[in-house]
Amino acid sequence: MNVTWPRLPSALTRLAHSRFLGVIPLVVIALLGLAVMAQFTQYEVGVAGDAVHYMEGARNLLAGKGYVLLRWDGSFKPITTFPPGFSLALAGLGLFGLQPLTAAHYLNVFLFGANIFLVGWIIYRPSRSILFSLLGSLFILTNLNVFKIHSWVMSEGLYIFVTLLALIVLDQYFKTGNRFVLVVTGLLIGYATLVRYLGLAIMMAAYLGVLVFSRKPWKRRGLDMALIGVASLLPVVLWFLRNALVTHNLANRGLVTHSISQLLTVYLNITSSWLFPNDLHLSWRQRLVFFGLFILVTFGIYLYSEYRYSNRQSMDRKATPDPLPGLLALNILIYTVALFINIRFLYIAYDESDIQRYLIPMYVAGILWVFMIYPKLRWSSAGGVIVKGGVFLASLGLMAVNLSTTLPFIRHPGYAFGYTDVKAVRKDLVWGLKSIDAKRPIITNDYELIYFLSGRPPYAMPMGSTSSQMTADNTDENIKIVQKMLLNGAVLVIVEKSGGNSPVVNALITDLVAWRVYNDVTFFVAPSYVK
Repeated sequence: MNVTWPRLPSALTRLAHSRFLGVIPLVVIALLGLAVMAQFTQYEVGVAGDAVHYMEGARNLLAGKGYVLLRWDGSFKPITTFPPGFSLALAGLGLFGLQPLTAAHYLNVFLFGANIFLVGWIIYRPSRSILFSLLGSLFILTNLNVFKIHSWVMSEGLYIFVTLLALIVLDQYFKTGNRFVLVVTGLLIGYATLVRYLGLAIMMAAYLGVLVFSRKPWKRRGLDMALIGVASLLPVVLWFLRNALVTHNLANRGLVTHSISQLLTVYLNITSSWLFPNDLHLSWRQRLVFFGLFILVTFGIYLYSEYRYSNRQSMDRKATPDPLPGLLALNILIYTVALFINIRFLYIAYDESDIQRYLIPMYVAGILWVFMIYPKLRWSSAGGVIVKGGVFLASLGLMAVNLSTTLPFIRHPGYAFGYTDVKAVRKDLVWGLKSIDAKRPIITNDYELIYFLSGRPPYAMPMGSTSSQMTADNTDENIKIVQKMLLNGAVLVIVEKSGGNSPVVNALITDLVAWRVYNDVTFFVAPSYVK
């Protein structure tokens, strides 16, 4: 039998035109990221206040108790402040015998590699640009803040993953007009919103995207908008309905106000640093001007590419549109507005590190937007070569700056894992908490930290926090309840950095004595219980 082998040039030509050619280097980079994250978190994973609620919610979901927190007296309190999407994922992994902390570790290691791959794949699919898809993936791999959120029990990694999947599926709708695909997109977006409430931004962007970018007649677009609206809103409405029924509060948040000018300053400082890091030592005004010019130039290239496409379409009805850059621009704009509203009116307190974390999904969307637009320039033109070459060189420089901060952190993270570091270092404090008789309630001003260190639910002081088991309402009455509990043997654990000198703390410790004293943490009890 004669076997005819393809000639090498012909095989290489087919491979060069294959849509899967760019997958190979993207998979390599994704596996590299996954391996680095697995090695970095092999002994520990970061835990903060939110993580305690997510893990406890997952544990109780697995136990059939619902999305609730266990209280010190054995009763359960419904969780409403934190959406259930991340806990549902942890509970799903728990079906395979994994504890929530271990499940979160494995999940986020996978998500880091998956998000690196998906960013590159979304860029590569319409452009077939291996260069720009690699740059997009490498920016995700080398960014310190993206790396950090995947090394902690945080929901941002899952939110980014689900929204990236939603973009890929929605792109199929724009190409095929398939309504089943549209419903799947809506369900993914609905789940993303149950992971992070700011998923409402991508929900609105997708809704408007169907209106603006679909090629269907206007009446059919209206029906498609209704489909994606129902599919995406249904899980969110059910969630808020559940909250209203069990607590008479949609998300356990009250209205507050913060300075819009201060918030805007922080926002611009963080976003402009993505392109012009502090290492460049530019003045605030210079950095803002250059950042604004880059956005205007990139948006101008996008508008020019859309104009060129409209001319092609007039001559060739088979010309394929690329709606994702426009959809991403809508998402970035709506996400920004939603973030400002959320922080300005619904957050009791925030700092720059909080906003930096909340902006990470927008950073990923920005990477996608930029590297989906610049491949539209033709290499055949002198201008295209100059601009693309400049973007490539600037990207290498930015990645070098990113690596200069990310690599030292990976090698020597120091105390970079929050409560996990405290638990590892403060063994005396952990022993002291666990040695308290299980029949004696623990009352504390740092509910999440003491819950994590002690392994048992404490009783939160009436501090007015949205995550506490007591709120600011009826504070005087709640203080009397706590004082009675202390007289009956409860232990008051005060963490100094969490407000150890607050008026409520001072009122409670008046008739108490220090029972055990640790660095920054003191146990107080009634005099009759001192041994």
